[in-house]
Amino acid sequence: MKLHLKHVFYSKILITSIAAAYIFSSCAYNKNISNETELYEENTDTTEDTSDLSAPASHQPQKPINIGETSPITRGLAAKMLALTFGTKQEIETTDRIITFSDTSAEKWYDKYINYSCSKKYIQGTGNEFMPEEYLTVIQAQYIIDKIDSAHKIKINITNETKDKPISYNLWTEIYIKTLTNLAGKTSIKEKFNITAQKATILALPQNNSLIKEGYVITDIGFFKCDGIDLSPFIDNEISFWTKENEIIALSDITNENPTIKNAYITENDKVCTIFSGGAERTYEKLENLTQTQNNENNNLKIADITLTDKKISNIIYTSDVKEKQIKSFTSSTLTCVDNEIFDISPDFKVYYIQNNKVMLGNKSDIIEGKTYEIYLKDNKVRAFVFNKL
Repeated sequence: MKLHLKHVFYSKILITSIAAAYIFSSCAYNKNISNETELYEENTDTTEDTSDLSAPASHQPQKPINIGETSPITRGLAAKMLALTFGTKQEIETTDRIITFSDTSAEKWYDKYINYSCSKKYIQGTGNEFMPEEYLTVIQAQYIIDKIDSAHKIKINITNETKDKPISYNLWTEIYIKTLTNLAGKTSIKEKFNITAQKATILALPQNNSLIKEGYVITDIGFFKCDGIDLSPFIDNEISFWTKENEIIALSDITNENPTIKNAYITENDKVCTIFSGGAERTYEKLENLTQTQNNENNNLKIADITLTDKKISNIIYTSDVKEKQIKSFTSSTLTCVDNEIFDISPDFKVYYIQNNKVMLGNKSDIIEGKTYEIYLKDNKVRAFVFNKL
């Protein structure tokens, strides 16, 4: 069952914590609850570091749009979050299948996650059914939190009216990430669970690129697996999300509906621009009033920052300082050339290689000391490496 962004009725709830009050939305099936209801509160004696609840400060959006405020989360997706939080992909794949539920089978995308989560008793079914495509309810959410956080730092104030209501995707994710923050203690979620906050522009999915397999997405920073999560509403939007081992666990916010794709490899003509970023080729129309830093005579420049406005290109900023350099040493922050010239590495640098006349997105491991590369520079920082690969 995918995350469907369809309209359902919600009530506003008041969330209190030791530091501040927050307002979120809770899903209800058939009616609005007129009075604000306190659905969950955190009880803790320590002040906790929540800095990794979002992307790094340098990438903070001004007005993020929460994903899933008007949609519930399925039990299958909740099982996936649990499994990938506490288990590795290998552990999930190799765990003996112990479940006997009548409403799931080995070929279903969620089956292995349900199996792993149930084997660890993080979640349970009802009788001989798991109900993977049904919505996670408020009382079921509390059960999960109690199982994974033995200190019971987060409690949902459950009433007869709310206990069997579906919990919204956004609210569940907020509670879940906060629970992981509590479990991580003085470390970060990344250190404790190997879960990372990411931000990327959604470029290509199976429905707009036949070369992409079901359950995968191409973004401007590379490909990710996304079993059970429908990303089609976010094509050409920049979103924030949580990942583990290159698998998207949960979505957070739409951070930019008119994003800038950094360090894209491009070709263009008067009407369109084709970008090769993240491993997918996309062709966009240009706006008539497009702004451009310079004319790319003879198409000798390849790397540019591309801004999208209403799914068309509104701005092209070329990286025009290009050098051929033999590499002496290369770290995550510094490039030293054989001639002892030193450059800083841009945090969003990209590696492109051309193989069989196709442009592919590489990574740091493709840069070999002693080899010569075409490097693109801006403000004395390396923005991209480009080379031919046999």
